[in-house]
Amino acid sequence: MIRAFRLTFMVFLIGALAPGTGHALVLGASPDNPTRATWRLSNGLTVKAQHVPAAGAVSITMAYHGGSDGDPAGREGSALLRAELAYTAAAGETPERTRQELRSLRPLGSEVKVTRTQTQLTEVATLAQFPGVLHQVAARARGVRVTAASLAAALASVHDQQRDAYLEAPSRALYYHVAALAAGMDSSALGTLGQARGLDRTSVSEIQKAIATSFVPANGVLSIAGNLDGPDLRTLVEREFGSIPSGQPLPAAPHHRFVAGSATLRWPGLERGVGCVGVFAPSLRDTLHPVFYLSLLVLASRLGATWGPPTPPLQSRFQYSILDDPELIRFYPRLEPGDRSPAKLGDVLADDLNESSMLVADEESLESLRAGVGWLLGAPLPHEILPRFQKNPGLLVLLSSSAASRELWGGEALWAPYRRLMDRCNIDEVGLVARARNPRNQVRLMLTP
Repeated sequence: MIRAFRLTFMVFLIGALAPGTGHALVLGASPDNPTRATWRLSNGLTVKAQHVPAAGAVSITMAYHGGSDGDPAGREGSALLRAELAYTAAAGETPERTRQELRSLRPLGSEVKVTRTQTQLTEVATLAQFPGVLHQVAARARGVRVTAASLAAALASVHDQQRDAYLEAPSRALYYHVAALAAGMDSSALGTLGQARGLDRTSVSEIQKAIATSFVPANGVLSIAGNLDGPDLRTLVEREFGSIPSGQPLPAAPHHRFVAGSATLRWPGLERGVGCVGVFAPSLRDTLHPVFYLSLLVLASRLGATWGPPTPPLQSRFQYSILDDPELIRFYPRLEPGDRSPAKLGDVLADDLNESSMLVADEESLESLRAGVGWLLGAPLPHEILPRFQKNPGLLVLLSSSAASRELWGGEALWAPYRRLMDRCNIDEVGLVARARNPRNQVRLMLTP
């Protein structure tokens, strides 16, 4: 089953990461330094590459503007359906492929990710596979052939994914439902998201046209991360992708203005209430966002200690996917067994934030936090964690995916000044979290037995 891969901040990881030194941005310049390059093909496709020396694999991500925010009313799941077919339908000389076949074809990993604003298709190749897998990725970027059989299989897969996200595990349901509630969906309609019945009206010709207009070079980014020693990557990419027709960039999806609110949903099988408080974040382009983000990381550590480990069915106390869902922060407060009111969620969060409002973070702690998330935001990969990326193909997926996300969010024109502002944030500024305590910036969702 394909699930959206979320770049969720994990507090326990931060303490293990330390800052590294800068590296030249010349691909392959040194055998022992990760290096990066960015260029654009004549058809408009942006290419991002990061060399990870001594890695045993390469992660290839094709990413495109357009995600679930563009799903028409009554056709929720449309972006996911396009992505599923772009990943599994026949393309070039490659026949249709199934999820089961992909597990053996791509044993190091494969991923389809659809966020509110982006679609990403990732395949991980061994070094020997890399040229052939890149050729197949290019064939899919050129266009797939949808048949009635492949559409039926994709619909079945998407229905499974929608049920999994919205109707089954409470932890995932809270994550996805709170976003829908924030976007203004009436609580009585939340259950329809898991059913996605409107997708069953999709025809082969309709979805073929949607794929052909959405997944085009002018609308996309090719991101490659891993051991790039050996091949002349620029020549290889130009040969495989350069002749694909450019197409047209997609118009921006209508912006969903978040609205404050509360809802309670009955959830079979629960023994006690669990809930989530979604907090509306400032825009990534707001110059206060880097300070706000660093403040959240400091407070997440404090709240994690106050609330303790998440108790089942929860899996986290805090989630903020800055590259996937930068507008919404999720807190999962500790509740007492009898708590069943959404208002209680906000009260617990406000009380504990008030206790943490005078939290002092020393410069050493702040530097550790910056290093822990910096590479996701485009800073050099620290030498201290390089061995993890060399040995773990899943971390290469993070590199290719995060680089693609940053490019689609505005590229270095956005992220270079963002990193500079975060680097200059001092300890007196940490604590600007009044926004998180304000009910007008919150949406609260409680699941009860």
